Amino acid sequence: MERLHTDVYCRAEDARRLNIRLAGALLACPEGTALAGRSAAKWYGAVVPQTDRVEVVVRPAVLVRRPGIRARQARVSAQRVWKGLPVTTPEQTFADLARELPLVDLVVVGDGLVKRRVTSPERLVAAMVELPGDRGRAARRAAAYVREGVDSPKETRVRMLVVLAGLPEPQVNIVLERDRETGQVLRRTELGWPDVKVAFEYDGWQHRDSEEQWETDISRREDFEDWSWRMVVATARRLGRPAELLDRVVAVLRSRGMDVAVTSQEWRKHFPEYHDPTSPRRRRAHVAADPGRGIPGPAGHE
Repeated sequence: MERLHTDVYCRAEDARRLNIRLAGALLACPEGTALAGRSAAKWYGAVVPQTDRVEVVVRPAVLVRRPGIRARQARVSAQRVWKGLPVTTPEQTFADLARELPLVDLVVVGDGLVKRRVTSPERLVAAMVELPGDRGRAARRAAAYVREGVDSPKETRVRMLVVLAGLPEPQVNIVLERDRETGQVLRRTELGWPDVKVAFEYDGWQHRDSEEQWETDISRREDFEDWSWRMVVATARRLGRPAELLDRVVAVLRSRGMDVAVTSQEWRKHFPEYHDPTSPRRRRAHVAADPGRGIPGPAGHE
């Protein structure tokens, strides 16, 4: 057996399971405690920045000081039971996380809650209307960016990169082709600007690990070309070079007749540039900064 908290134990092989960790923390707390914050969002299935502590909410007179548990007191906290555990409602969870998460991470949480069908963009917006102070302003702004049909946190991030750069927001989950008999979606794009036939997608590493998926993607992109669609693809590496990715988006949209430009630098606060010293562009920058490195050596060497 493995000890989770004082007087709370579980089988060693179960100690890392999310439901066991969360249930164990609740057992270690007084009655009336509920999962909150990041732990509540995780329990609903949303993606949040990692934390080692289980976050809970307790009544005002209750004091909880236990390793691995972060307790917050609250007079009013909307709660429910979800999959057997007491937890703050999705709307309360979103409002609570507005205290600590930056804008893009909070929108990721909202999109994830909507994807899990535990709330909707409209319900989130309505629930944030009377939230006071800076937290209320942050929550209302983030809720206004939450969308239905978002497949992944990376999709949220590339959409928010474009939005925070002052470019037109791409539409989410655009259906291009359906089966005429069944209505099943055959071709769609995660993001895009359908009026000018530009698709914008995030391509993860899993597509390289699966030959079948790779072949499917090739066929899919050939269909897009046949339908006269241009495609902008974001990857983890490209998202690490956001300025270059934005340049690409602007160039493709302009090629389709849209009069667009990056009009805001707010994206820089949320998407730091990753400097890869092995990239050719970075190496050229180093040479420019140190002219001595540009002196050619013997034949066959730099």
